[in-house]
Parts: sequence; structure tokens; C-alpha cells
Amino acid sequence: MSATPTPIGAAIKNRRKRMGLSQNELSFKAGVTKMTISKLERGRQGVTIGGKTSILEDIAAALNCRASTLLLEAEGAEVARSPPRSTRGASLDAIRGKAAK
Repeated sequence: MSATPTPIGAAIKNRRKRMGLSQNELSFKAGVTKMTISKLERGRQGVTIGGKTSILEDIAAALNCRASTLLLEAEGAEVARSPPRSTRGASLDAIRGKAAK
């Protein structure tokens, strides 16, 4: 069974490749296993945020960025992948996500 890559996994992979790092090199710098990096990039494992140990923060530090940067890159990838929604006939409040009264 094949997993679909997640936006956060794609963000990690894109940044890793831009830095010229292998999964092995990134895993060493982040203090996680190569299998963890591989699973994250392929969407087979989620990331932890906050708490004493944060895989996302460790990976972000190894990629010379903040966890929030990876999340924003992931959000941008998700928005780019999403089909545009039609707003024809919708009120401005509905477009902005507010309940029309």
C-alpha cells in the first residue's frame, strides 16, 4: 500500500534537496533515523509539534529554518494543490468564512 506524500513531507524534501542533503545527512543533523525522514517525506509518518521533543523542530533546525517556515511552505503547497473554489453567487461574508446572518 502506497501513502500519498503530505504537504509537510514535501516541504521537508524540497528544502533538503535545495540544501543538497541526502536523507542520511539530514537524519544525522536532526538526530533522527533515516527511516523517519523517509517516512515523513513519503507521508507514512506524521510530525510532532511542541512538547519536550519535537521532530519537526529538530528537522527544521537541521534545515537552517524554523518549524513555522516548514509549516508555511507546506500550507503554500497545499493551497497550490487545491482546486480553486467557485465564489459565484456567494456573499462576501461567506467568501471570508463568516456565517451569513
